[in-house]
Amino acid sequence: MTNTREIILNILNESFDNFNFQKNTIENYLINIENQNDNRLIKETVYGIVKNLTLIDDIIDSYSKIKIKKLHKIVLNCLRIGVYQIIYLDRVPSYAIINDCVNLVKKYTHVGNAKFVNAILRNINSDKENIKESYSKLNLNYNTLALLYSFPEYIVKKWADDYGIEFTQYLLDSLNSKPKLNIRANTLKTTRDNLKGLLMKRGYDLEETKYSSVGLVVHNPDNLFKTLEFINGYFTVQDESSMLVTEIAGPKEKTLILDMCAAPGGKSTHIAEYLRDNATIIARDKSSNKVQLIKQNIERLNLKSIRTEIFDATKLDNELINKVDYCFVDAPCSGLGLIRRKPDIKWNRTIENIKELIELQSEILDVASKYVKIDGELIYSTCTINDDENIAQIKNFLINHPNYILVEFDNRFYELFNTAKDGYVQLFPNVHGTDGFFIAKLKRVV
Repeated sequence: MTNTREIILNILNESFDNFNFQKNTIENYLINIENQNDNRLIKETVYGIVKNLTLIDDIIDSYSKIKIKKLHKIVLNCLRIGVYQIIYLDRVPSYAIINDCVNLVKKYTHVGNAKFVNAILRNINSDKENIKESYSKLNLNYNTLALLYSFPEYIVKKWADDYGIEFTQYLLDSLNSKPKLNIRANTLKTTRDNLKGLLMKRGYDLEETKYSSVGLVVHNPDNLFKTLEFINGYFTVQDESSMLVTEIAGPKEKTLILDMCAAPGGKSTHIAEYLRDNATIIARDKSSNKVQLIKQNIERLNLKSIRTEIFDATKLDNELINKVDYCFVDAPCSGLGLIRRKPDIKWNRTIENIKELIELQSEILDVASKYVKIDGELIYSTCTINDDENIAQIKNFLINHPNYILVEFDNRFYELFNTAKDGYVQLFPNVHGTDGFFIAKLKRVV
């Protein structure tokens, strides 16, 4: 019988050392687990603990006579498992949670620690309704929001300053929610309607994306990647926000297109499909492993118009100066818009490395500006909600590059996004239901 909590403990012990919750690490522990309910419980608990870490640790701290920093790693992680499942998972019996956590501590440490964990978890279980009520009565400011939604205070303060407390609360709540899987129909092989019909026959529950014309939301994606439709390249996984980059750019056939930071290939392959595989597309990344991922996607989707290259986006390629019709810069960024999918991101970012990313983005944009021919376009995108990396970055670029202007989106986007006429859009999960994402469309005029 699978001991799901022991597997959860092993994942936490391995991953918490450097806050590196890689999908591959988790999947390696799930390879031999056939029961889908066990599989889901493990994933839900691991990611739930990461999403709610500050609040969980605050609860533990208030019931423990020993400060968290002094607790044995196994003791602390067993307490985190117990608190998460007691507070957040009503469907799991509390006695089973407490019993497993106590036995794990006894197995890996000693009886004294097991008694300590037993007492804390039993007290928390008895008080759980009072615990929930006490946190719900906190006055809302950026400090309490950081606690309640388990985000670093500097991030919450930045967003509260930029967007206000109320909006920030909804944003944090949305970023802690579970996202739906989005897929993009390969329109060289099928249509969205046809793909939807094929997958519905296989028992999948789907709906069309709100903004993209080629996307589907899959509500029950189990075994989706084992279907013939996936194997034969009828679709690829891509969030709706990312699909919009190509649709907003609206590139033309028989043009030269450069995707400077292309891995894992979602945008390059979408561009190829959008242009009926009738363009010259150069997809670049500085990592050979990431370029290999692009090649795998190209092969599965059976695309012919994309050429992959290992190339550092900060380096200038003299061969392409003034030659590119459409230059796509999906810039390295803080990734804060992806926290629904990768909750560890919020713990891996610092003010200092975000500043470094802003400088890197500026450097890449400057290089990109030299590739675009007159009347050509530069499309800048990020998967973050940080204004300094988004519209502020673009405004700074325009000051230093007066030969560029923001250009309005196609009029079909006017009713969807109130900044479409201004040439950019900031997407929010709490507003648009997508990942947090930014897209700007610029044109070289001189």
